[in-house]
Amino acid sequence: MKYAFKSDVENLRQARADAKQLEIFHQWSQAHPEFAYEAAHKLLQDYYHGDEWTLADLQESAERLVAKGVITPMSPPTHEDILQAEQEERLTLTNFIIANRQMQPETAKSERARFMNSSQTNIETLRQVKANIEQKRQLSALPKEQLQEIARGPQGQQYKPVPACYRTKVMLLDLASHNIQEFKQLIQRCGKAQIDAILAQRDEE
Repeated sequence: MKYAFKSDVENLRQARADAKQLEIFHQWSQAHPEFAYEAAHKLLQDYYHGDEWTLADLQESAERLVAKGVITPMSPPTHEDILQAEQEERLTLTNFIIANRQMQPETAKSERARFMNSSQTNIETLRQVKANIEQKRQLSALPKEQLQEIARGPQGQQYKPVPACYRTKVMLLDLASHNIQEFKQLIQRCGKAQIDAILAQRDEE
């Protein structure tokens, strides 16, 4: 038991460190879209061989790699590039929604036309629809008894789904160890059954 607890603590510590590094890298990449391509990101991350980095470290490394000709900054995206990227995302979202909804061919055709028309359907709406479908799929995978408990909720109120950031055992344990009050409130909002199901995950999940 002591070994398992120590392992959980070490996993939590490493998870927090990894999350912090990813957050720093995300901040840097958002501020430098000229390096927003996979090869540049991998070369920058590999540059540190697993060591930690700061925003200043990433900027200095990028400048060195550019000077050596290892990576090349991209030109800023044009208005046409932005429109094309959004249209490609719109097509991907549309295909996902159509594939995961039961509808007649005529309805699917008209819905596709509506979704692909930016003046009729905002892309944020499509993103939310996709998120709703994925959330419904996650709930449908739960046992019948757990779904019934979620539906009943306290005094007939429906429980809320567990936020995405807390859907792993590691992150729930991290929350419990740092903010027990918020952890208790999460149980009240989402129901003990959902929390227990996540805590029951095997360590490799």
